Amino acid sequence: CAPSNQINISPQNFNFQQSAALPLVGLTAIQCLKYDYKLQKDQKLLLIGASGGVGHVALQVAKSMGAKVSCICSGKNIDYVEDLGADYCMDYTNGEDWLLEQLQKDVVLNQKYDLIFDCVSSIESKDQSLNYYDLVAKNNLLSDDGKYITIGGSTFNWFRAGMKRTIGLNCFGSKHELFWVRFPNSTDALEELRQIVDDGKLDIRIAQIIDAKELGNSDGFSTEGLCEAFKLLQERRVKGKIVLKIFDEDQ
Repeated sequence: CAPSNQINISPQNFNFQQSAALPLVGLTAIQCLKYDYKLQKDQKLLLIGASGGVGHVALQVAKSMGAKVSCICSGKNIDYVEDLGADYCMDYTNGEDWLLEQLQKDVVLNQKYDLIFDCVSSIESKDQSLNYYDLVAKNNLLSDDGKYITIGGSTFNWFRAGMKRTIGLNCFGSKHELFWVRFPNSTDALEELRQIVDDGKLDIRIAQIIDAKELGNSDGFSTEGLCEAFKLLQERRVKGKIVLKIFDEDQ
């Protein structure tokens, strides 16, 4: 049974796959950007990893709030990210020096970043090709009250995020925090996401649907399908969301 304070009606124009893909990334985006870090209209957000599952939704949520959004992604995904509403895009594959030049240009032309949401960095070596936080901090790209937020990090940072998540105790420094999504009492946030979707300001892009029934057991679920989904995620090249289909829609 699903806890009643963690469910809500699906957006009217979403199918089952889109509805399944929305809650985790949607709650991550809206809780982080709106509830916890209070992004305001006309403030400036830098979104790192803008084409991924969390990133592509965070971009649209931020735009629905009236924020200005600059994005970092690979060059092949720039058209995709611009189509979602990005104001300015940068290709990280051109290297750190080029990226810093683009970040500085973006800051000079507009304003320093009020919030940076990093959907890429973690303790895994594959996610550390660029040290985004040091790049931002050393070059003074954050506004005076700005925050740099990640959704991945060290075990110690996860512990601190857990303290903030469960009892409200913030043990982080003034600039750099790890955000951990909250599920209890999320019905109102899900309703807000549904309204954004129904207003035509948020779409879920499905990168791939993996049919677990075809890969495994006749009862509709297979560990093979689950492993395939995680394998794709770990390649860090997914554009949008992966959906694992575990039963037929007419059942």
